[in-house]
Amino acid sequence: MKAPKPFDKTEILVVEDSITQAEYLKRLLEYKGYTVTVCFDALEAIEFLDRKTPDLIISDIMMPKIDGFGLCSYLQSTDLLDNIPVMMVTAMTELDNLEKAFAVGADDYIAKPVQEIELFARVRSLLEIKFERDLRIEREEKLIKLRKNLEEKNRLLEQLSYLDELTAVANRRCFDDIFEKEWKRTVRTKNSISIILIDIDQFKTFNDTYGHPAGDECLKHVARSVDSTLKRPADLIARFGGEEFIALLPNTDLKGALFIAEKMRENVFKLQIEHRKSNGIKFVTVSAGVGTMQPGQHDNAKELIRLADNRMYEAKKAGRNCVCPNG
Repeated sequence: MKAPKPFDKTEILVVEDSITQAEYLKRLLEYKGYTVTVCFDALEAIEFLDRKTPDLIISDIMMPKIDGFGLCSYLQSTDLLDNIPVMMVTAMTELDNLEKAFAVGADDYIAKPVQEIELFARVRSLLEIKFERDLRIEREEKLIKLRKNLEEKNRLLEQLSYLDELTAVANRRCFDDIFEKEWKRTVRTKNSISIILIDIDQFKTFNDTYGHPAGDECLKHVARSVDSTLKRPADLIARFGGEEFIALLPNTDLKGALFIAEKMRENVFKLQIEHRKSNGIKFVTVSAGVGTMQPGQHDNAKELIRLADNRMYEAKKAGRNCVCPNG
């Protein structure tokens, strides 16, 4: 009669130098439906374990070259005992051997001559413990995988919540969060921080002339252009609202910010996006205002944005398609 589930297809490794004893154990276990492999010494068993992992090891203690204690010690050193229970078999019943067997990692102990009923009971008990442990490990691994998947989805959702859906650059929420952190850091380090506020010139007229789908495409092109101008990882471009974009430049003085703003203006102009109803130049252009501060504890971060915003409107008044600093 075969062993009931979960023992179907259970594999047991018997390590026994006595052919008679090995065949006896093999016959008994196979009668119960277990798949049994016999190795006649520890070295043969180690070679087998390099190829395959059984569900249970039944090992004699007294063997030539390497005894059962040595086999257990080897398994322990390779972490195999974390998953494979070991039952020691010996004719000796001295207490010190029992203690040594458990000390090197054995899970159970059975004395020779091996009794059929006792063998089956001990094997079943060890396998029940192993399968319960395997199920627990499997559940834990699934939970870890689910947790990682959830964390990855949460990270993706957070990233998506920080992106402007149309232009694929950072959105206002992302800018506000990062600007707050950079402002506080700049107050501590006493460095300069700069803001560039960029506005597409006569964008309403562009929408009225070419339609909103064309306006959306224009916003995408401008966003990619100004974003590609930034080279440092800490620099950030975000859609500030409507046709406005804002660049955050930590550790950047006025001269550096003016250089970046001018490059942005030039790069947008080089796109040569037709705007036949604009005043003067018949292409899409931008106006930019630059604000730079070396903030102290009592300065307000919003003041820097107002500064850049005021300069941007001054650029508009100056004829558009230009950059105006806070001077």
